[in-house]
Amino acid sequence: MSVQVLKEIFMKSVEAVQPRNLIRKQVKVQGGHLWIHGRSYPLHKPCYLVGFGKAVLGMALELEELLKDNLKMGVVTVPKGILEKFEPRSRIKFVEGAANNIPDEDALAGAVEIKGLVEGLGRDDLVVVVMSGGGSALLPLPVPPITLKEKQDLIRELSRKGADILELNCVRKRISVVKGGGLAEAAYPARVISLVLSDVVGDPLDFIASGPTTPDSDNGDDAVAIINKYKCYDRLPANIKTALGRHKSENSGCLPAITDGKYENVDNFIIGNNLMAAEAALQYAASFGFQSAIISTRVTGNVRAISRIYADLARNMASAICNSSSKQAVKESVRASTADLQTAPDFVDTLIDFDFGQEICLIAAGEPTVVVNGSGRGGRNQQLALELSVRLNKLNIKSADISFLSAGTDGIDGPTDAAGAIGTSDLVNNSLDENIKAEDYLNNNDSYAFYSSYRNGDCLIKIGHTGTNVMDIHIFTFDYTKPIPLESLDPEFTRSRPEPTRNPPGAHTRRRPGIHPEPTQNLPGVDPSPPESTRSRPGVHPEPTRNHPDSIRSPPGADPSPPGVDPEFTRSQPSPPGIHTEPPRSPLGVNPEPTRNPEPTRAHPEPIRNPPGAQYVIREGIRSVYFNFPKSESSLRNPRGICDYYKLQQRMLKLSDSSFQQVKVLSYLLLGQVQDDKECLRNMVEEFGIGSARCF
Repeated sequence: MSVQVLKEIFMKSVEAVQPRNLIRKQVKVQGGHLWIHGRSYPLHKPCYLVGFGKAVLGMALELEELLKDNLKMGVVTVPKGILEKFEPRSRIKFVEGAANNIPDEDALAGAVEIKGLVEGLGRDDLVVVVMSGGGSALLPLPVPPITLKEKQDLIRELSRKGADILELNCVRKRISVVKGGGLAEAAYPARVISLVLSDVVGDPLDFIASGPTTPDSDNGDDAVAIINKYKCYDRLPANIKTALGRHKSENSGCLPAITDGKYENVDNFIIGNNLMAAEAALQYAASFGFQSAIISTRVTGNVRAISRIYADLARNMASAICNSSSKQAVKESVRASTADLQTAPDFVDTLIDFDFGQEICLIAAGEPTVVVNGSGRGGRNQQLALELSVRLNKLNIKSADISFLSAGTDGIDGPTDAAGAIGTSDLVNNSLDENIKAEDYLNNNDSYAFYSSYRNGDCLIKIGHTGTNVMDIHIFTFDYTKPIPLESLDPEFTRSRPEPTRNPPGAHTRRRPGIHPEPTQNLPGVDPSPPESTRSRPGVHPEPTRNHPDSIRSPPGADPSPPGVDPEFTRSQPSPPGIHTEPPRSPLGVNPEPTRNPEPTRAHPEPIRNPPGAQYVIREGIRSVYFNFPKSESSLRNPRGICDYYKLQQRMLKLSDSSFQQVKVLSYLLLGQVQDDKECLRNMVEEFGIGSARCF
């Protein structure tokens, strides 16, 4: 599968959750009211805007454009580096911070300004809050006397040991002034409207950006239990232990009332999540011709466990190919292997109903975690792509080509400049050809270094800050297409004789008048040796074989020329340089009738026309395979060449209405000639009428 196709599908998912688009579709200002999801809020006076997260820049700018003079001022914290090429002219103050998603002094300064802006507002004031993933790192305000460094060290240690986002945010809420409802409490009694782009599985409002506008639903001891789970409590600073032992609120006398789990002065709206991104990827994959389905949008857990589940899924899908009669058993295996992914209700049934002879694309979304044991550099997406590639290599699934993309929709994966990476079922073997051992990098958590070296970094996804964040997208592509045996292309071609062998290098190819030569080679499972005798069937003249290994058999009464070739042209034109012509000789055991100047029959069936785009497919297929052939060895001895040859046959038959004869000629052409002589390829492409050779 093309790396570019996977990247395009991923970018379409990112585009679907761009904040400005989401705001534009869901928020309106009309008749002196702010409208959100059908609810209206009067704009008696200019309102205030605050925000924090990786995706809030676009949200804030779009709201400013909508509100116009109805916006008085605002403070928004955004990731460091996002404003490098963009300095908005705005009434909103943007504060950059949290490099590599780690809270820092700049983010702390922004959090102090946000808290200061909302404090002291009255009951007739309106505050619009925009938040997204990354908001926790961009709104750091530790409970005194905890220092920012003490909080950083604890969160970093928990993350390194594999704590997931829910566990991290539970701890954050417990030791922060503005998280866990603290911002809504600071803004009380002002009306607060919160617009949320979710980066947490299931969209729990009290965990997105650590829930600054939602009451903390956690038990007071939950944070301590999580810290103990990862064996971090004994090394905690005294300041954190003190804060964990008491209630964080300092203004308990003036808190807003809580009804049905929400503050009375706050309305929260989810405007985007990973389901939107996954559905956009699904639709775009279908436009490429893939059979597509969403596995799950709730993928969580350790990368190692997720890679095992995905590898089992691939193996079970391969089983469905090899034994289609036992679909029920395969269905149960797939259901069992994906149970921990919280799959979509109809996923398994949809998958089993697919035609496995066609390409398949599966989409998943979520946020796994990584346990870091090595000293390398990378992120959860790069680690997952590499881990799955290693597992697929061990499974040795020969019936399929499998590709896998894992990338963060925010454009950043761990402390790197990549969003993620692409893995394949042949990645391990291909990397060994470059003297790179994938497992060594994997064990050292050094996936970024591996992908930077492998294929010159072509499988890294580098897109920079995207301005959005709805966790990670995983894209699987499976091509279980089986090779087409030559006899299935034209049974008459091989029924009366075995496949002829290719002439040795340097030998001239003999040619009959009106027949184009067809370079051929031995294929797996075909006996190249000629029979001791050749019988002719009643009413059928045998094809000369002994002295014409490159001839093409034509149906009775048909023009022997391939589709798109004028027989008059071939009779009147001299032979190409280096090719001799002579009359055909008879095969062993057949006495030919004496003839002079035989005229080829003029009657032939109407050739099958290629639909628009078919010639492009054939041209691009030949060119793609040609440039991948090692020039130092015969393509017959190159397994990759054979594999690509079969793929090209299949692709031509699937995506065009090419005749069997044309497909066969082009396939032999591909195997027999192109790896050594580009000029030959040009000539052959023009001769067989499949497009201009200028494309080469």
